[in-house]
Amino acid sequence: MVDDDPDIAALNAEFLRIRGRAAESCTAASDALRRLATEDYDALLTDLDIGGRGSGFILAGALKQLRPSAGVILLTGLPDFAAAWTTIQSFVDRTFVKPVHPESLETAVEWLAAPESAPAPHLDLAGLIEKYRRDLVEEWLARAEADPLVAMVALSREARLDDLEEVLAEVVANLRTPHRLTTVARAEAARRHGELRRRQGYATVAVLRESSLVRQTITELSLRRFWELNPERFLADLFAMNPSADDSALRSLEGFGAP
Repeated sequence: MVDDDPDIAALNAEFLRIRGRAAESCTAASDALRRLATEDYDALLTDLDIGGRGSGFILAGALKQLRPSAGVILLTGLPDFAAAWTTIQSFVDRTFVKPVHPESLETAVEWLAAPESAPAPHLDLAGLIEKYRRDLVEEWLARAEADPLVAMVALSREARLDDLEEVLAEVVANLRTPHRLTTVARAEAARRHGELRRRQGYATVAVLRESSLVRQTITELSLRRFWELNPERFLADLFAMNPSADDSALRSLEGFGAP
């Protein structure tokens, strides 16, 4: 039982002993780390911050490396995800989700080498889409042209992209204003897109596939650039993106099926 408050550490250890457990307590992370390395503990109960931010994470990781079957219980007065993320970020400078593009690693190393590294910007998903809009367009185009269903119809770059820029703008607008109704102009543009795809010789499933590739491209970009995102909003934004993409796909299908 590790806690920098000696009364709490001793009281909890004593309670466990009364209940028939062999329990010890300590109040310093360094002491706990030494004991974990030299003794055979079945479980660790630790405060999150023991004299320093995130010390409990370090102890937990050490025990799991030494004895993977051992149990860990984390005690903290900061239960919300935002506080936990802030704690992790206090001793981790950047977080990436693998696979990591080499250019991203190079950028991160350059940032670490800077005399005064600025704190990582925390964008929402809409901000990330705006920042990397050109990258998204190029990645979507590459995916579309590599997809057998979509590439079955040979088109020029401009014809393939058609209203993709408008789709991305609509996704951003809906993320910024939840429950926003689709504008008449955007609804008509989506229907025209469906009509165009029918004239170009697309199959219905290819129209749906194009829409799913928009989501896939945005999701994979957000995973690659996760360290730039606000983690509190990431999942909510990712789910909020779906109604906008669904609405565009539905209106495109309406145009596709028009007489």
